[in-house]
Amino acid sequence: QQSTNPPPRQPGPEEMSTHALYLEDLTLVDLSEKIASLYNLTPLQITAIY
Repeated sequence: QQSTNPPPRQPGPEEMSTHALYLEDLTLVDLSEKIASLYNLTPLQITAIY
């Protein structure tokens, strides 16, 4: 017998998060401030940017 697997489940909108950042020669400090403002954090809570 051939088993059929259900197709992979697509994540719903509540599970997906996409944020676009438009950067124009920003420093890491500028970038961390922008990310912090998106997620309601303080820039000091961001410890690494890769």
